[in-house]
Amino acid sequence: MRLYFSFGLIAFMNLPLKAALPENIDSLMKAEQYEKAIPLLEPLAAQGNAEAQNRMGEAYHFSDSHLRNYEKAKEWYLKAVENGNGEAANHLGRIYLNGEGVKKDPAKAE
Repeated sequence: MRLYFSFGLIAFMNLPLKAALPENIDSLMKAEQYEKAIPLLEPLAAQGNAEAQNRMGEAYHFSDSHLRNYEKAKEWYLKAVENGNGEAANHLGRIYLNGEGVKKDPAKAE
């Protein structure tokens, strides 16, 4: 019994915590080149990739350019949360806590 538990625990520990995105997309996001990242992220996000959905939300949320769109950010974060992305839940909380494109709502922020 102990052997099975140990093997299961090892197998579980090796699972990725989140779906990795291609390195080029990750690099664009880190460099805040959202305009270039969005066309690469969108097909993945549309297929239900929660990490891509979260990153789409980040691109619209944190952009300093004409891309900033809190409504689109919220929509992508909601999709990511529905697909199990915890980071997106934190971003949604921030949107409601700070009133970024929505009425401030501390209850929803929790």
